[in-house]
Amino acid sequence: MEQLNNIKIRKMKPLNDLKDFSIKAATEGIVMLKNDNQVLPLIDKTISIFGRMQFDYYKSGTGSGGLVNVNHVTNILEGIRQNPKLKINEELLEIYTKWVKDNPFDMGSGLWASEPWSQVEMPINEADVKNAALKTDVAVIILGRTAGEDKDNSAQEGSYYLRKDEKDLIEKVTKYFNKVVLV
Repeated sequence: MEQLNNIKIRKMKPLNDLKDFSIKAATEGIVMLKNDNQVLPLIDKTISIFGRMQFDYYKSGTGSGGLVNVNHVTNILEGIRQNPKLKINEELLEIYTKWVKDNPFDMGSGLWASEPWSQVEMPINEADVKNAALKTDVAVIILGRTAGEDKDNSAQEGSYYLRKDEKDLIEKVTKYFNKVVLV
């Protein structure tokens, strides 16, 4: 203990040039939920779920702990179905189900950090979005990313930035729905 008492602790000062940027990045990165127009909570609503991630999502990041082998992972759709106060637009769900069957989740090669940061999104027909908006109260868009040890995100499309197909989906859904939840 005596040796520890003699150690001088040097206080690190933040770099002034990075202070404002760090505050901005932390503030924008911390926003986990924004509830404009009181869309949430979703109780006694009929919802249209958009996005392939409702079926398969990234259950872990890359690196140590990635590629976790389990018998079953409850997907987002299954989790939503467990809520008896929500009704799902089954017609839209069927469109996604068929597409996902023909366009499976890209797991990469199965080696360390080989899966892509994001997945190809289903090209959505504008007529299907308009039809869904006529039948349901709220749209829920689910997108996904992975990153982690040895494969962190970068400032490129499909990683930190949205992909073109994701932007297209968001634009079409927000064109026809007044209430949209983006996950």
